[in-house]
Amino acid sequence: MTNKLKIGKVIDNGILSSVNECTLNGKKYVIKYEHVTKKEQTNKNSPVWNEITFSLNFANKYPQHFMSLIDYSFEENCQYIKLSWELDEPMGAWGDKLVAEYKKRIAEKICIYKIYTRMDTILNKIVNKLSHLQLYSMLIQVSYAIRLLHKHNYIHGDLHSGNVGVMKTGLKSKIKLGKNTIPTYGYQYKLIDFGLTLHKKDALTKYDKERFANENNYVYDEGLFTILNSYISCEIDSFDEMMKILKNTQEYVFINEINSTNMTTQECLYMTLYPEKYASLLDGKIIRGPLLPIPDLIFFAKYGMHSNETYEYLLSKIKN
Repeated sequence: MTNKLKIGKVIDNGILSSVNECTLNGKKYVIKYEHVTKKEQTNKNSPVWNEITFSLNFANKYPQHFMSLIDYSFEENCQYIKLSWELDEPMGAWGDKLVAEYKKRIAEKICIYKIYTRMDTILNKIVNKLSHLQLYSMLIQVSYAIRLLHKHNYIHGDLHSGNVGVMKTGLKSKIKLGKNTIPTYGYQYKLIDFGLTLHKKDALTKYDKERFANENNYVYDEGLFTILNSYISCEIDSFDEMMKILKNTQEYVFINEINSTNMTTQECLYMTLYPEKYASLLDGKIIRGPLLPIPDLIFFAKYGMHSNETYEYLLSKIKN
């Protein structure tokens, strides 16, 4: 790497990666270090290269909606990554197979370094403080970026509030989304972290093909719906076990009529429409109510977060 790169403090640590502040040629960015294997480095069809190719060929063309890749390189120097077993001991809960795979990966001592544009913060740190108008603006900005991806046969694959970057703007600032210009109400949003982003032509496995099952509204990009609903902590860890309990109730019949395909959406609706029932069934505790009015959430659940219907619905909320 260039000697004009200066590494700053750690922003986040993952299982095999670390994100740090940095400056390059005097400008502020973030740098992500990630353990990879020699096979991933040399195989241009690996997820590592999918992410680089996506950034260079697509995301960098739309810097208003996606973080941009500034530079990258492979090096046999992973000194900036704090290993997971130092963060979360013991590793026994992972299982022998995962531990062996983890140790084999880090033993190769190959890392990729990716320098990206820097965000002011991420959505999960501010979402609970946003007004209704700010939430509508956030949703339509993110929806536009996702719709742009889908139009070009990509899915993000890991959309949640931690993978939406936030740039502060003036309260009266506006952003152009295709033919529409909308107010930002203080924040501009960009999608970040493209490790699971995939083009349809590269969906070779059964799992990857399932991610493209619905041409108009890929279910794996519905992640933001979960943060808008009531939040209830519960004692059951198994999602399948949880859904078995919920499906044996009368309330589920109504929810299933709204959305019969996405179990995560169904669960979110259940905890929002029937919070006391949800909490009692699953021995849980109500932490927070919905961030938007329930009619909004029912509409999103029925049509999907990134459908034409929802996009027009959000536009109407901003314009009124």
